[in-house]
Amino acid sequence: MIRKFGLEAALGTLAQLTQGVIGLALLLVAHSVGFSVTTGAVAVAAYALGMSVGRPAQGRALDRFSAASVIVACGVGHGVFYGLLAVVAHQRLAVLFVVAAFFAGLTLPPIATQMRAAWPVGRPASSVPRVFATITMLQTLSVLIAPVLFTVVQVAWTPTAAMLVVASVSAVCTIAFGLVCVSVPVGPRGGARYLSLLIGTALVGAVTGSIEVVGPALALSAGHPGFAGPLATVATIGTLVGALVAMRRSVSAYVALSLQIVGAAVLLVPSSLIVAGVGLVVLGLGITPTLALLSTAMSRRAGGTAESFGWQSTALGLGVTGGSALAGSLVAAGAHLSALPCLVGALGTLLVAPQLAAVPVTADQPA
Repeated sequence: MIRKFGLEAALGTLAQLTQGVIGLALLLVAHSVGFSVTTGAVAVAAYALGMSVGRPAQGRALDRFSAASVIVACGVGHGVFYGLLAVVAHQRLAVLFVVAAFFAGLTLPPIATQMRAAWPVGRPASSVPRVFATITMLQTLSVLIAPVLFTVVQVAWTPTAAMLVVASVSAVCTIAFGLVCVSVPVGPRGGARYLSLLIGTALVGAVTGSIEVVGPALALSAGHPGFAGPLATVATIGTLVGALVAMRRSVSAYVALSLQIVGAAVLLVPSSLIVAGVGLVVLGLGITPTLALLSTAMSRRAGGTAESFGWQSTALGLGVTGGSALAGSLVAAGAHLSALPCLVGALGTLLVAPQLAAVPVTADQPA
């Protein structure tokens, strides 16, 4: 899969760097110019809101127009607003900082949406879940690369310089991706047919969002703040390993959800940080296979439209936001309770598991 779409994969991974580091970038730039932590957090929320609003509209545009025109336009707009964030921050314009963050999210190029709509076309139905797992793995790689690049530039210069470097790399690669990717124009379809799959995606997003809180919360509670980063890393490693497995073979929805449930149960029981790390890895193993099956079911239910995948990205983003917020609110009651959204999200996804388990693997055309 990566060999066939090697150039798109490489460019797409680098094009998504801004998405992988946005929270860190906004908070550090806000802090460097004297904005309050609240202003930085509101800017992050505004960015997430803009992304959630923009994804379905971008997907519909991909269905109706050429991918090059949509992605290049979004790449230019995103680069402009990302750069504007640095300018208004150094002018101490807090309101405009939040507004620019919203429009940076609104114009975030639909790289993964385009991949999900185009890459499965013409491939045997049995390999489609592996295609979606590959796309998720590339997004995970982007999330791993972005903070490293940002940190290196920040140490050498400033957070603002790091933001501009990441934005520049992302913009150039986005435009290049738009010029080489294949358009798959189709007619837009209604969303009522896949509402249950959107709910399932939001629940998986809640699991992902709460993981971002659980690791640091457990480390701080145990009096070892230095372990906050490593615990977050092992969860990402679990997700990456799960993606690598799902890329090579089909994974049952019930197996993937069972891994999430077991991992969440381990985290809910007070124990050592080593055991917690194991729980985070197990939890992460089941996320990508579940998302791959949800995307496969979405592709069949909605005819592979980019708009449907745009709505799926919105559902995932809202789930991540809700999961992290709920996990954060539970930290005060107990660090281990912050893992409760993981368990609830995985159990809730069981409601759509029959739809995922019933995804045909013999027919090559969407139903």
